[in-house]
Order: sequence, then C-alpha cells, then structure tokens
Amino acid sequence: MAGPAFAAGPALEGYTPSDIVAVVARLNGQRLLAECHARLVPAAALIAAGVPAEGLKPAAVQEQLDRQVAAIDKLIAEHHGTVRHLERLRALRGNAGEPAQKAPFMALQRLAIELPVTAPLDAILDKLLLLGVDRFGSDIRLDGGGGGARLAVLYRFDRLPERVAEIRDQCRQEAFRAWCEQRADSAGALRGAACPALLLALKDYFRNESFRLNGLSLMAGDGRVSPQSLSWPAQGSVWEEIRAGSPDPVEVSGDFSTTFELRSP
Repeated sequence: MAGPAFAAGPALEGYTPSDIVAVVARLNGQRLLAECHARLVPAAALIAAGVPAEGLKPAAVQEQLDRQVAAIDKLIAEHHGTVRHLERLRALRGNAGEPAQKAPFMALQRLAIELPVTAPLDAILDKLLLLGVDRFGSDIRLDGGGGGARLAVLYRFDRLPERVAEIRDQCRQEAFRAWCEQRADSAGALRGAACPALLLALKDYFRNESFRLNGLSLMAGDGRVSPQSLSWPAQGSVWEEIRAGSPDPVEVSGDFSTTFELRSP
C-alpha cells in the first residue's frame, strides 16, 4: 500500500522520513476527538413590524400610511439603521348594506428594520409606537390578531456560516494537538508544536469528519425558544433562522471527530 504523498513545507521542518513514518504508523486507524468552546456575538438588532392606517377613502389612507412610513424611515436612519418595505396589504371591512362599526378601508405596511446592537432600542420602540406601529413579529395580521405577547426585537449573528467553520477548524486543531500531546512521551517524533501542523499536512487522509455545534437557538416571535444542535455542513436556510433574544454573547461548544486512514485520498 502506498504511503501518503504531500508537498514539503513548514509543517515538515524538523521531521526526518523515519519520523513521518512513525507518526503515520501511530495515526493509522485512530479516531481523533475534541471539544472546543467559543463565543458568538450578535451583530444587529432586528424588528419585524407592521404599521396600519384606516379611513373612509382608500387614497387618503394610502397617503396617511406613506407619511407614517416616511417618518419611520427617518427615525431609523437617524440611528444608523435600515428599513426594508415589505408587503403593503389592503382590506375592506364589513358587508354592503350593513352599518360599519369601524372605518371601512384599512392598509398595513410590513417593515423589516435592522439597527446596531448599541442603538437605544427602548427609545426607538417608544417612537415607533407613537408613529402608529402596533404589530410585531413575522406573522402579523391585518386585524392585529394572533394573541399573546410578541417579541419586539431579535438579534442576528453576522457571517454565521463562516464563523461556525472557524470554530470547526479550531476543534480540528485541538483534536490534532491533543493526539500529539497524549503520545509525546512515547514517541519523540510527536513532540513540539510542529506535530499538529504535520497532521494538518496529512488532512486528506482523515476520513468521516464530523462536527456538531451546540448552544444556538431558533427563536419564534411568541417567545418560544428551540435549542439547536447543528451539524456541519448545515442547510443554508438554517443559518437564516438562528436568532438570539438579547445582545449578550452566546456561549457555544463544538464536538469534533475524524479518523485517519492510510489509503489514497
């Protein structure tokens, strides 16, 4: 069976061919494990909101809603945030010939607001309420129904897939370091900081790599929290759903494993 072939480089400095053979012989068939820890810091505050307007005439209602949305845009821009205008919904109340209990026409503009985590969110929410925002969450309704309290603010992590990949790499390095350290007393070739680098140079011979990240959550608008344990690689849509309920750093942990098999990569 052919031995591993890889280009010489800094990872091989200080290793003789017999050293490398000794390392590979000890590695072959070994399962390397590691647990690592990291902190993920939310990067932005998110507000999913709806602002309604109602009246007798559709055109007048639309003009009123335009003024409200323009004032909201200005408020958020003053705090270095952004507003995405989502659907504008229109509805008629009551039936023809029946006395109207409320204004017959209403409109609702859905908004997706993003702000820095350092923004004065309580003061901003207070002003949003004064500007007519009275619905929060991603599933707001024209009639304002839905029942119960809704989370007004959630927090998004920036570059989450890339950050999780960095944590996985950190776990892999820890697995290599731990394996070298555990065997350093019995094999001089495994001593020193170069050993983990040598294992990294042999990365194409590691199989069945597994990484799972623990500690993140999916947060629903009604406050329900669903802890998530994510395998790498995860489906792309999962990353968009991960949210935090506060701007505080989130402590996460990762479980990593891989097996060395001496065969053609």
